[in-house]
Amino acid sequence: MESSDLNPNIWRGQQQWFHWQDIKVNYHQAGSGPDVLLLHGISGNSWDWHSLWPLLTQQYRVTALDFVGCGDSDKPFPYDYNIHTQCELLTDLLTHLNIEDIHIVGHDYGALIALSLAQECAVINTMTLIAPRLPPSLARWPLLERLLATPIGPALVPFINEKRFMHYMQRQTGPYSRLSTQFLRDTWQLLRVHDGLRALPELLHCRYYETDWLSTLPILLIDGEYDRMAVKALPAGLSNVTHLQLSTGHFPHLEDPQNLLDLILHFLRSHSSKSITSILDDQDQSE
Repeated sequence: MESSDLNPNIWRGQQQWFHWQDIKVNYHQAGSGPDVLLLHGISGNSWDWHSLWPLLTQQYRVTALDFVGCGDSDKPFPYDYNIHTQCELLTDLLTHLNIEDIHIVGHDYGALIALSLAQECAVINTMTLIAPRLPPSLARWPLLERLLATPIGPALVPFINEKRFMHYMQRQTGPYSRLSTQFLRDTWQLLRVHDGLRALPELLHCRYYETDWLSTLPILLIDGEYDRMAVKALPAGLSNVTHLQLSTGHFPHLEDPQNLLDLILHFLRSHSSKSITSILDDQDQSE
Protein backbone atom coordinates (compact mmCIF):
# COMPACT_ATOMS: atom_id res chain seq x y z
CA MET A 1 0.00 0.00 0.00
CA GLU A 2 1.37 3.42 -0.97
CA SER A 3 1.64 6.07 1.74
CA SER A 4 -0.78 8.23 -0.24
CA ASP A 5 -3.39 5.46 0.18
CA LEU A 6 -3.06 5.50 3.95
CA ASN A 7 -5.11 7.61 6.32
CA PRO A 8 -5.69 7.22 10.05
CA ASN A 9 -9.09 5.58 9.60
CA ILE A 10 -7.75 2.93 7.21
CA TRP A 11 -4.73 2.45 9.47
CA ARG A 12 -6.86 1.94 12.56
CA GLY A 13 -9.10 -0.46 10.66
CA GLN A 14 -6.08 -2.71 9.97
CA GLN A 15 -4.91 -2.96 13.57
CA GLN A 16 -4.48 -6.20 15.47
CA TRP A 17 -4.79 -6.75 19.19
CA PHE A 18 -2.51 -8.31 21.78
CA HIS A 19 -4.19 -8.99 25.12
CA TRP A 20 -1.58 -8.41 27.78
CA GLN A 21 -2.19 -8.43 31.54
CA ASP A 22 -5.87 -7.54 31.03
CA ILE A 23 -4.84 -4.67 28.75
CA LYS A 24 -5.60 -4.47 25.02
CA VAL A 25 -2.53 -3.41 23.06
CA ASN A 26 -2.90 -2.31 19.45
CA TYR A 27 -0.26 -3.27 16.90
CA HIS A 28 0.29 -3.51 13.13
CA GLN A 29 2.42 -6.01 11.25
CA ALA A 30 3.10 -6.30 7.53
CA GLY A 31 5.79 -7.33 5.05
CA SER A 32 8.32 -10.16 5.00
CA GLY A 33 12.02 -10.48 5.64
CA PRO A 34 14.13 -9.56 8.69
CA ASP A 35 12.07 -8.19 11.55
CA VAL A 36 11.96 -4.46 12.33
CA LEU A 37 10.15 -3.09 15.39
CA LEU A 38 9.02 0.56 15.33
CA LEU A 39 8.60 2.36 18.67
CA HIS A 40 6.85 5.75 18.76
CA GLY A 41 7.30 8.79 21.02
CA ILE A 42 5.39 10.06 24.06
CA SER A 43 2.70 12.10 22.31
CA GLY A 44 2.58 9.78 19.32
CA ASN A 45 1.32 6.37 18.23
CA SER A 46 1.96 3.78 15.54
CA TRP A 47 0.41 6.09 12.90
CA ASP A 48 3.56 8.22 13.22
CA TRP A 49 5.34 5.70 11.00
CA HIS A 50 2.92 5.82 8.07
CA SER A 51 5.37 7.62 5.73
CA LEU A 52 8.03 4.94 6.24
CA TRP A 53 5.65 1.98 6.33
CA PRO A 54 5.12 1.22 2.59
CA LEU A 55 8.82 1.06 1.66
CA LEU A 56 9.96 -0.63 4.87
CA THR A 57 7.37 -3.38 4.49
CA GLN A 58 8.61 -4.12 0.96
CA GLN A 59 11.91 -5.33 2.41
CA TYR A 60 11.22 -6.22 6.04
CA ARG A 61 8.56 -7.68 8.28
CA VAL A 62 7.64 -4.57 10.23
CA THR A 63 5.79 -4.39 13.55
CA ALA A 64 4.55 -1.16 15.14
CA LEU A 65 2.53 -0.91 18.32
CA ASP A 66 0.83 1.70 20.47
CA PHE A 67 2.43 1.62 23.92
CA VAL A 68 0.14 1.18 26.91
CA GLY A 69 -1.29 4.66 27.50
CA CYS A 70 -0.90 5.71 23.86
CA GLY A 71 -2.90 5.68 20.62
CA ASP A 72 -5.61 3.03 20.45
CA SER A 73 -4.13 0.83 23.18
CA ASP A 74 -5.81 0.83 26.57
CA LYS A 75 -4.98 3.72 28.88
CA PRO A 76 -5.76 2.45 32.37
CA PHE A 77 -5.90 5.00 35.16
CA PRO A 78 -4.47 5.04 37.71
CA TYR A 79 -1.53 3.06 36.36
CA ASP A 80 2.24 3.08 36.71
CA TYR A 81 3.45 3.92 33.20
CA ASN A 82 7.11 3.17 33.78
CA ILE A 83 9.86 2.16 31.37
CA HIS A 84 10.22 -1.36 32.79
CA THR A 85 6.51 -2.07 32.29
CA GLN A 86 6.71 -1.04 28.62
CA CYS A 87 9.81 -3.23 28.20
CA GLU A 88 7.95 -6.17 29.70
CA LEU A 89 5.12 -5.56 27.24
CA LEU A 90 7.56 -5.56 24.31
CA THR A 91 9.27 -8.76 25.47
CA ASP A 92 5.94 -10.55 25.74
CA LEU A 93 4.74 -9.18 22.37
CA LEU A 94 7.92 -10.42 20.63
CA THR A 95 7.38 -13.85 22.20
CA HIS A 96 3.73 -13.81 21.11
CA LEU A 97 4.77 -13.01 17.52
CA ASN A 98 7.59 -15.62 17.55
CA ILE A 99 10.21 -12.98 16.78
CA GLU A 100 13.74 -14.13 17.62
CA ASP A 101 15.94 -11.56 15.85
CA ILE A 102 14.96 -7.94 15.47
CA HIS A 103 16.14 -4.48 14.48
CA ILE A 104 14.58 -1.69 16.55
CA VAL A 105 13.80 1.80 15.28
CA GLY A 106 12.64 4.07 18.11
CA HIS A 107 11.71 7.73 18.27
CA ASP A 108 11.78 9.90 21.40
CA TYR A 109 10.23 7.82 24.22
CA GLY A 110 10.49 4.73 22.01
CA ALA A 111 14.25 5.24 21.68
CA LEU A 112 14.60 5.48 25.45
CA ILE A 113 12.66 2.23 25.84
CA ALA A 114 14.84 0.58 23.17
CA LEU A 115 17.97 1.41 25.18
CA SER A 116 16.41 -0.08 28.29
CA LEU A 117 15.15 -3.16 26.45
CA ALA A 118 18.63 -3.83 25.06
CA GLN A 119 19.89 -4.44 28.60
CA GLU A 120 17.62 -7.46 29.06
CA CYS A 121 16.60 -8.69 25.59
CA ALA A 122 19.05 -10.88 23.65
CA VAL A 123 17.12 -10.87 20.36
CA ILE A 124 18.02 -7.31 19.29
CA ASN A 125 20.50 -6.99 16.42
CA THR A 126 20.67 -3.21 15.98
CA MET A 127 19.02 -0.05 17.25
CA THR A 128 18.19 3.13 15.34
CA LEU A 129 17.47 5.90 17.84
CA ILE A 130 15.67 8.91 16.40
CA ALA A 131 15.73 12.06 18.55
CA PRO A 132 15.96 9.93 21.70
CA ARG A 133 14.19 11.15 24.82
CA LEU A 134 17.12 11.40 27.20
CA PRO A 135 17.32 12.59 30.82
CA PRO A 136 18.02 16.29 31.58
CA SER A 137 21.70 15.53 32.12
CA LEU A 138 21.99 14.81 28.40
CA ALA A 139 19.16 16.77 26.75
CA ARG A 140 16.82 19.72 27.22
CA TRP A 141 13.13 19.27 28.02
CA PRO A 142 10.38 21.81 27.15
CA LEU A 143 8.88 23.70 30.10
CA LEU A 144 5.39 22.21 29.63
CA GLU A 145 6.75 18.67 29.84
CA ARG A 146 8.86 19.50 32.89
CA LEU A 147 5.75 20.81 34.63
CA LEU A 148 3.58 17.85 33.61
CA ALA A 149 6.18 15.48 35.07
CA THR A 150 5.92 17.13 38.51
CA PRO A 151 3.28 16.42 41.18
CA ILE A 152 1.17 19.30 39.81
CA GLY A 153 1.08 17.68 36.36
CA PRO A 154 -2.39 16.09 36.68
CA ALA A 155 -3.86 19.48 37.63
CA LEU A 156 -2.49 20.98 34.38
CA VAL A 157 -4.04 18.35 32.08
CA PRO A 158 -7.48 20.10 31.81
CA PHE A 159 -5.72 23.16 30.33
CA ILE A 160 -4.29 21.18 27.39
CA ASN A 161 -6.45 21.69 24.30
CA GLU A 162 -6.05 21.11 20.58
CA LYS A 163 -4.73 24.60 19.87
CA ARG A 164 -2.08 24.43 22.61
CA PHE A 165 -1.08 20.91 21.56
CA MET A 166 -0.65 21.91 17.92
CA HIS A 167 1.40 24.96 18.90
CA TYR A 168 3.62 22.81 21.11
CA MET A 169 4.21 20.28 18.32
CA GLN A 170 5.06 22.93 15.72
CA ARG A 171 7.56 24.52 18.10
CA GLN A 172 9.48 21.25 18.11
CA THR A 173 9.79 21.08 14.30
CA GLY A 174 12.42 22.65 12.06
CA PRO A 175 11.82 25.97 10.26
CA TYR A 176 11.54 24.30 6.85
CA SER A 177 9.51 21.21 7.74
CA ARG A 178 6.31 22.10 9.55
CA LEU A 179 3.79 19.34 10.21
CA SER A 180 0.47 19.47 8.41
CA THR A 181 -2.59 20.69 10.26
CA GLN A 182 -4.42 17.50 9.34
CA PHE A 183 -1.70 15.30 10.81
CA LEU A 184 -1.71 17.31 14.02
CA ARG A 185 -5.49 17.00 14.29
CA ASP A 186 -5.28 13.25 13.74
CA THR A 187 -2.56 12.95 16.38
CA TRP A 188 -4.59 15.03 18.82
CA GLN A 189 -7.60 12.75 18.37
CA LEU A 190 -5.51 9.63 18.96
CA LEU A 191 -3.96 11.25 22.02
CA ARG A 192 -7.42 11.83 23.48
CA VAL A 193 -8.83 8.35 22.75
CA HIS A 194 -9.78 6.49 25.96
CA ASP A 195 -9.35 9.74 27.92
CA GLY A 196 -5.65 9.48 27.16
CA LEU A 197 -4.57 12.92 28.36
CA ARG A 198 -4.72 11.57 31.91
CA ALA A 199 -1.78 9.28 31.11
CA LEU A 200 0.57 12.07 29.98
CA PRO A 201 1.98 13.05 33.39
CA GLU A 202 2.75 9.41 34.19
CA LEU A 203 4.34 8.81 30.77
CA LEU A 204 6.50 11.90 31.26
CA HIS A 205 7.92 10.45 34.45
CA CYS A 206 10.45 8.85 32.10
CA ARG A 207 12.22 12.19 32.60
CA TYR A 208 13.60 10.73 35.83
CA TYR A 209 14.87 7.55 34.19
CA GLU A 210 18.66 7.42 33.77
CA THR A 211 19.63 5.96 30.40
CA ASP A 212 22.18 3.17 30.20
CA TRP A 213 24.34 3.26 27.05
CA LEU A 214 26.37 0.17 27.97
CA SER A 215 24.94 -1.86 25.09
CA THR A 216 27.53 -3.09 22.58
CA LEU A 217 24.94 -3.33 19.81
CA PRO A 218 25.42 -1.27 16.66
CA ILE A 219 23.49 1.97 17.21
CA LEU A 220 22.53 4.60 14.66
CA LEU A 221 21.62 7.86 16.41
CA ILE A 222 19.76 10.39 14.27
CA ASP A 223 18.56 13.76 15.47
CA GLY A 224 17.48 17.04 13.94
CA GLU A 225 19.67 20.08 13.45
CA TYR A 226 16.85 22.25 14.85
CA ASP A 227 15.71 19.88 17.59
CA ARG A 228 15.33 21.81 20.84
CA MET A 229 15.64 18.50 22.70
CA ALA A 230 18.69 17.21 20.83
CA VAL A 231 21.44 15.34 22.64
CA LYS A 232 23.86 17.79 24.25
CA ALA A 233 26.73 15.33 24.46
CA LEU A 234 26.99 11.57 24.46
CA PRO A 235 28.94 9.65 27.09
CA ALA A 236 32.55 9.10 26.07
CA GLY A 237 33.81 5.88 24.57
CA LEU A 238 30.73 4.85 22.57
CA SER A 239 32.48 3.34 19.56
CA ASN A 240 29.32 1.41 18.66
CA VAL A 241 27.29 4.61 18.06
CA THR A 242 27.08 6.39 14.69
CA HIS A 243 25.64 9.90 15.15
CA LEU A 244 24.01 11.66 12.16
CA GLN A 245 21.85 14.76 11.75
CA LEU A 246 19.07 15.82 9.39
CA SER A 247 17.83 19.36 8.75
CA THR A 248 14.72 18.83 10.87
CA GLY A 249 13.38 19.40 14.34
CA HIS A 250 12.34 16.69 16.78
CA PHE A 251 10.37 14.58 14.27
CA PRO A 252 12.68 13.46 11.41
CA HIS A 253 10.32 10.57 10.55
CA LEU A 254 7.54 13.12 9.92
CA GLU A 255 9.51 16.12 8.67
CA ASP A 256 11.93 14.38 6.28
CA PRO A 257 10.84 10.74 5.99
CA GLN A 258 12.61 9.99 2.70
CA ASN A 259 16.09 11.03 3.81
CA LEU A 260 15.55 9.36 7.17
CA LEU A 261 14.46 6.15 5.46
CA ASP A 262 17.60 6.19 3.27
CA LEU A 263 19.78 6.40 6.39
CA ILE A 264 17.87 3.63 8.15
CA LEU A 265 17.93 1.28 5.16
CA HIS A 266 21.66 1.80 4.62
CA PHE A 267 22.30 1.04 8.30
CA LEU A 268 20.05 -2.04 8.33
CA ARG A 269 21.56 -3.45 5.15
CA SER A 270 25.08 -3.03 6.51
CA HIS A 271 24.13 -5.11 9.56
CA SER A 272 21.69 -7.58 8.04
CA SER A 273 23.98 -9.84 6.03
CA LYS A 274 23.86 -12.31 8.90
CA SER A 275 21.68 -12.33 11.94
CA ILE A 276 23.10 -13.10 15.37
CA THR A 277 21.36 -16.47 15.28
CA SER A 278 22.95 -17.52 11.97
CA ILE A 279 26.41 -16.46 13.17
CA LEU A 280 26.04 -18.59 16.29
CA ASP A 281 24.79 -21.51 14.17
CA ASP A 282 27.88 -21.23 11.95
CA GLN A 283 30.13 -21.23 15.01
CA ASP A 284 28.42 -24.34 16.39
CA GLN A 285 28.89 -26.17 13.10
CA SER A 286 32.59 -25.33 12.92
CA GLU A 287 33.29 -26.73 16.38
